[in-house]
Amino acid sequence: MKKTLFLILLIFQFTSFLKSQNKQIIVDNNNRFAIDIYKKLQDSNNNLVFSPFSISSAMAMTYAGAENKTAKEFQKILYFLEDKPLFHQEFGKLFQEIVADKKSSVELIVMDLGMPGMGGRQCLRELVRLDPEVRVLIASGYATGKLDQEVQLDGAAGFINKPFQFSELLAIVRQVLKGAEA
Repeated sequence: MKKTLFLILLIFQFTSFLKSQNKQIIVDNNNRFAIDIYKKLQDSNNNLVFSPFSISSAMAMTYAGAENKTAKEFQKILYFLEDKPLFHQEFGKLFQEIVADKKSSVELIVMDLGMPGMGGRQCLRELVRLDPEVRVLIASGYATGKLDQEVQLDGAAGFINKPFQFSELLAIVRQVLKGAEA
């Protein structure tokens, strides 16, 4: 049986689109990570679908709270910049540019409010300004009674309190995506 490997890879060829050298470094490093992970997974005998940029995006949120050895491991394996505030600021700007680019197809953004640099609420407002149709699911461990309503007024499509179970996240993601189809 012939195996098939599908690689969802965002290799950004439009360098003029990137106005910051740091964003270009982040893109180049994400591409290095994509190649590394492809090399590790290519020998699989099974069909495989993966998205290195999605992995990097999810790990970028985790990297914000990582310290010492764990932070160094993120930097080594995912090629994240050592300067975490700069990394998150530039990663956030890159993500905003991807959303603003009408040729890209972003179905859902899951993000935390606790972000260095711009901050989650400001980032949410900027994403909505760039694309009023964008769907953003906010995850926060600092939820107050009104926070979920406040971020929805800012344009969030949904809200989930941390910590959460995977089944809870999956249910909310399905709800947000189903609401987009209606």
